[in-house]
Amino acid sequence: MKKILIGIMIFLSIFGCSDSVSPEMEQFIYSNSFEKESDFEGWEGICSDNWKYDVPNDESKKSVFISGGCVIPHSKYVFKTYMSPGYYTIECWGKAYPKTFGGEVSLKYQIDENYNFSSVNIGFSDSVWTHKVSDTLFFDKSHDLTIEMNAGGLVASAMLIDNIIVKKLE
Repeated sequence: MKKILIGIMIFLSIFGCSDSVSPEMEQFIYSNSFEKESDFEGWEGICSDNWKYDVPNDESKKSVFISGGCVIPHSKYVFKTYMSPGYYTIECWGKAYPKTFGGEVSLKYQIDENYNFSSVNIGFSDSVWTHKVSDTLFFDKSHDLTIEMNAGGLVASAMLIDNIIVKKLE
C-alpha cells in the first residue's frame, strides 16, 4: 500500500494535477513593458523619449506616453514573424494622460486590398490605471498582424500604456 501511495505521489509530482482543464490554451505571442531601450525595437512612432515614470503597479518602473496629430497610427508594431491563423487577444494597462481624453490600443490586420481591416480595440479614458483585455480577433493571415496605439487627432489627447500582452487562444 505504501508503494502505491508513493507511486501516485511521484506521478502527480511529475505530471502535475489541476482542478479544471481550460477549453482554451493561451499562448503568449508578445509581451512588452517598455522598461529598456531594446523594448522599442520594431515600433514606429515611439522611442525611449516617450517614457514616463508613472506605472500601474510595482512590476514595472516605466510606461509609454502616446499622443499625436491627425495622421494615425501614432505608434505601430508589425509582427515580422509568421503568425498562424487563429484567435488572438490583446491586453494591457492604460490610462488617460492628465487633462486629456485618452486613447486606444488595437490589434488588427488588413483583410483586403481596399484597406479594410479586422480589429479589436481597447480604449482608455479614465485618469486611473485600468487593465483591459480585448475581445477575440480571428486572424486568417491575409496580411500582417499589427498593434496600433492612437491618442489625439483633431482634438489633442494622450494616454499612458504599460504591459502589453498578445495571446493566441488554442
